Amino acid sequence: MTEFPGRTDARGHLLDGRRILVVGAGTQPSDDHDPPVGNGRAISVRCAEEGASVACLDISRPAAAKTLSMVESAGGSGIVIEADVTDVEECSRAASEAVEGLDGLDGVVLNVGIGLGMGLTHTTAEQWDQTFAVNVRSHFLLSQATLSPLSQAAEDGSPAAMVFVSSVAGLKPGSRIPAYDA
Repeated sequence: MTEFPGRTDARGHLLDGRRILVVGAGTQPSDDHDPPVGNGRAISVRCAEEGASVACLDISRPAAAKTLSMVESAGGSGIVIEADVTDVEECSRAASEAVEGLDGLDGVVLNVGIGLGMGLTHTTAEQWDQTFAVNVRSHFLLSQATLSPLSQAAEDGSPAAMVFVSSVAGLKPGSRIPAYDA
């Protein structure tokens, strides 16, 4: 089992046989001497510990591959998908790769998010647009691209779900990154 701070429980079976696509499964490099695991990576590993096969999608293949390595260390299996989730065609391709690589799809975790700029005076229009493309538009694009396979799973009797991950900054701004807070 991969160790996370504060965790002492063992692998469960809540997701046995499920096929889960985790968007934003990698973690960006950090200069922090003890960087956090990252939500997408932690979600991927936990899904594996609960018995799911995991498609680790990230813009960085090495970051997604490291997550897959952690998934496998936790006793799970999965695939790596590299895609720019701001691009319509790449979202469609990523969804197809997940369905093919996992032999279907039962769940999608839309976790990807970035924060660019600092305050209104130090945030460019391009940074604003890029933040919204990743944090909002990509969730729409991937929901569209995965709706059909998730519906098929539900018709076949397998509960299917989309999980949208957000930030508390959406409830109470305070990051000083206005595009992220919005």
